[in-house]
Amino acid sequence: MRLNSSKHILLAIIFFLSIFSCSEESKTTSTTSSSFSKTSEKIDFLNRYVTFRREYQSLEFSINYIDGSSGRLPGPTEYQISIFAAVPPSQLKDWISGCSPAGNTHNKSWFKEIPGTQDLQIESFSWFKADGKTVGISQEKSQVAYHAFAR
Repeated sequence: MRLNSSKHILLAIIFFLSIFSCSEESKTTSTTSSSFSKTSEKIDFLNRYVTFRREYQSLEFSINYIDGSSGRLPGPTEYQISIFAAVPPSQLKDWISGCSPAGNTHNKSWFKEIPGTQDLQIESFSWFKADGKTVGISQEKSQVAYHAFAR
């Protein structure tokens, strides 16, 4: 009988050690592109937070990300990712794939959080929406304004 209870204690210890010692590095951040000097550094950082891969001629962003998947008690992940970029004209369609036209009446206050965008006018952009994201594109300037969020 004593061997059986020792076995249970050992299993319990292994279980708790596996739960509390196996935590991944948290991706939680509040970072803007102004933290980086090179476009390649900006792209590398951004790619940690988005599932798509794009080419950028210029890139600015604001990322607020609360990683709920790491730590001792996993919970929901919340994020707000805002991007302003100049991209190759051939890739504009990739940004709006799966989106529907949205008109120009939605809230765009997120745009001013992106470094270097305070004086830019995006009212002439064509706007699109899908679940959890808003995308504006300028065919003329080959620019993209992208906002994704989950709360």
